[in-house]
Amino acid sequence: MGVRGRTEDAARLGCTPRSFDALLAAAPSGVQERWFARAYFAKPAILACLFAFWFLSGLIGLTAGLKDAIAVLTASGVDAALATRAVIGGSLVDIALALLLIWRPTAARALQGMLLVTVGYLLGGSLVRPDLWLDPMGPLLKSIPAAFLALAALVTLDER
Repeated sequence: MGVRGRTEDAARLGCTPRSFDALLAAAPSGVQERWFARAYFAKPAILACLFAFWFLSGLIGLTAGLKDAIAVLTASGVDAALATRAVIGGSLVDIALALLLIWRPTAARALQGMLLVTVGYLLGGSLVRPDLWLDPMGPLLKSIPAAFLALAALVTLDER
């Protein structure tokens, strides 16, 4: 099996056979190949991290953190019913985006949605609770690297 040939046949055709090492040395990888090689192995970890981040934040928002999240909004004057709908709605959106991310045909749209929703969360949080920018736990500040992670996943998503 495999490709077989004779050196004299290659010479007759005007070709000079070279070793594999010589072929690689003649066409060294450029920066784009090295970037792709590194990103190729990082991409699954990035996607898994984003899935976990969005899914768990939505799940926590619906369960253990529901009352606390509502309290954060009502403490700044938001009506309790509106705060409840916002927290539940936001949590469901987070879970939906995470689930859309794991299905290849909708992954790009999910990543775009994550970017848009993050901008919405940052704008809404800035209007309702601007003091959260200075919170030591950084609830608003943490969203910025998460958005850039989604952007990195989006630009590396296509493999063709």
